[in-house]
Amino acid sequence: MSEVVSASPPDAFERIRANYDSFSKQQKAVADYILEQGLEIAFVSCNQLAHASGTSPATVIRFTQQLGYAKYMDFVDELHGMLLDGHRPMSKLTEALSTREGGPATLEQSRALDIQSILDLADFQQEGALADAVGLLIGARRIFVSGARSAYSLAYYAGFLLREMAHNVQHFPSGAEDAYERLETASAEDVLLVVTFRRYARTSHRLAQYAAGRAVKLIAVTDGPTAPITTLADVSLLAPNTAPIYSYVAPMTVLNALIWGFAQAKSDEIATMLEQRQQMLLSQKVFI
Repeated sequence: MSEVVSASPPDAFERIRANYDSFSKQQKAVADYILEQGLEIAFVSCNQLAHASGTSPATVIRFTQQLGYAKYMDFVDELHGMLLDGHRPMSKLTEALSTREGGPATLEQSRALDIQSILDLADFQQEGALADAVGLLIGARRIFVSGARSAYSLAYYAGFLLREMAHNVQHFPSGAEDAYERLETASAEDVLLVVTFRRYARTSHRLAQYAAGRAVKLIAVTDGPTAPITTLADVSLLAPNTAPIYSYVAPMTVLNALIWGFAQAKSDEIATMLEQRQQMLLSQKVFI
């Protein structure tokens, strides 16, 4: 019989997002500041947080108590733990290695876990969101694809394939020196596809904020409805990693569906372009 693994309790930021609508106006000011600053709040005192958010220490204390913390320092202690955990390279893999029951990893185990992650995508019923995202890509003047850290591997994959099908695609790390310059002339006619997963890279969120400020349409590929970028996105495509291993198989499946939908909608145009490009690459002896 397989062991039932209980879900991890929500962290501080997930609690804030889940309870945001129930906060008072003053508490929302505290919440907004915390969500904007992220884990930097771990080094901020109650009085400093109150001053920075334009509220009072009493409001901050009531806010953290409403989240379920007995004291403000309990809230800060959790942030310290998250900060330390987030600085461990590939922390999800580290956690899996430290909790496994023993025995060597096998291809069958990995396959089964990844298949289950893909099957779990059905719980989100995202066909409508996928169609909306495809529609945004089809109608875009320009398509920008970005991500950070390990998530950039997915952004690069999606950007590379979309660029093979259309001339109006750029892909780049959200932390690139010229990231903002690339979007300098972007507008509502353009689309930014951002790939971001917990622990959500600040560069990706800030780039999305900049794009939203220019009315650029935003497609987010992320891991859940409480991810910070969902509040900015026109369309969110969700792909949580439910396996106890470091895996991007589920979001890769989502991106494949998005790319396939785009290819189907522009099939005639893409077929001509691919043929022309293939001939060019062969003439330049790019392939063996």
